[in-house]
Amino acid sequence: MPTDETPRKAWLRDELARTMGGRDLSSLEHRVALLDEERRLVAGALAHPIMIALASIDRTETAVVVDGARAGALVVATPQDPADTLAVAFLIDQQSNLMLIAAIGVALSALAAALVAANFRRPIRAQERRPRDTRGRDDGRGGARRQSPAPRRTRRP
Repeated sequence: MPTDETPRKAWLRDELARTMGGRDLSSLEHRVALLDEERRLVAGALAHPIMIALASIDRTETAVVVDGARAGALVVATPQDPADTLAVAFLIDQQSNLMLIAAIGVALSALAAALVAANFRRPIRAQERRPRDTRGRDDGRGGARRQSPAPRRTRRP
């Protein structure tokens, strides 16, 4: 078995094709993973738990027992709808790229939110720095209220 990750995926795919006798695997080689006794990935592609939760993927795990001792497990990712097997295979193959794109999207959203928040704070800070009218004549719009002249008293004849 190869030691690098990419050749291990190809090795498992080739072994499945050889053992299945040329039958249609319906993307099984992209949805199956072989784990060792410590649950580390040995070969294949294992769906990340976040991907399982977001894409509604079920995982079926079958123990691999050698001489009465558990030697590992074979994990198969199955969609809830059998028509989605190719979509699940694509998601599992591209999950690292999708996670990277999601992380970049979250970072850009945080940056945009910070810029918008800074623009919202700017007029508020300018208002705080403006000298206040200590006599209570401020009309709330940044200027002093106009004083209306006192009404004139006229004499009646």
